[in-house]
Parts: sequence; C-alpha cells; structure tokens
Amino acid sequence: MQSSLLSNPEFSILAENLGGDKDVTGGSQLTISLSQKIELQDKFNAKLNVIDIENDINDDLYKIKVSEVLNELEVAFLELFFLQEKINLYTYFTELADLTYKTTSEIVKVGKKSPIEETKAKINYLENFKKLDSLKSQIPFYKEKIVLIIGTKKEFSKVNGDYLSLKTILNINKL
Repeated sequence: MQSSLLSNPEFSILAENLGGDKDVTGGSQLTISLSQKIELQDKFNAKLNVIDIENDINDDLYKIKVSEVLNELEVAFLELFFLQEKINLYTYFTELADLTYKTTSEIVKVGKKSPIEETKAKINYLENFKKLDSLKSQIPFYKEKIVLIIGTKKEFSKVNGDYLSLKTILNINKL
C-alpha cells in the first residue's frame, strides 16, 4: 500500500567544522536540506504493477490455504463417518456372535453338539466384542481432530450422512 504512494520527503541538517578556527577553515558551516525523490512515470507504473501482482498472488495463496483446510476437514469428517459405520457393523456382528454363542450353548446342553463348538462361538463373540471396543475407543481422536480443524470447542455426538451419495464439501468456485 505504502509503495503505491510517492516517497516521503527527506529533511537533513549537516554541521561541519563546529568550533573550528574562523581564520584557517572559514568557520563552522551549517547545511539544511529538504528533498524528495521524483520518480518517472514508467517506474511508478511498474511499482503499481508489482503491487497488483503481489495482491493477486496473495489472493491465490489464500484460496489455496482455504482449500487445504476444507480438504483436511472433509477427510476428517469422512474418517469419522466411516469409523461410525464400522462401529455399526461390528455392533451387529457382536450381537449376532452373542446370539450364536447362546444358541450353541443351548445345543451343547442338550448334547447335540460338542463343547468345542461352544468354545468356538464364545471366542468369535469375544473377538468381535474386542474389535468393537477398539473401534469405539478411536472416536474421541477423530472428534478432536475435527474440532482442531474447525477451531471451536463445540461438541457433537456423531457425523451423519449417506456415503453412497456423499459429494465433495469443497467447491473452489465459491471461494
């Protein structure tokens, strides 16, 4: 902004031979000057062009940074969304494994299956339960990641959407 204006005037005072001998050197001298650089029109126009180019570059850099932040936010939302979908699946698998274990237990009590089948069903249930617990423990990390990108302390419970119809959040033309 400042470079598009004319340069500031300069004021200077120069004192020479203070306290010198008047007969030998002619005494002390004091020079006061006021000056201002005068630029030719071509140089001034070139400075204005540089300023315009710098402003365009800064605008482009800003748009790039905004798109990077929005892209990072989109990825974080999708990570949390798909984690929630995995949790839903493993909740279903765990419930199914629990039902299978209970059913197998009843069949073993009646004597129609070997006790090893009950053990296998219990192991399957515990593996699904462990995986479900592991997935649930990741939720705070992804929520915190979103909160850090957004820059707010607002809490949210979950991310909603239909992943088959998800479209990109970022539209560079709207920047």
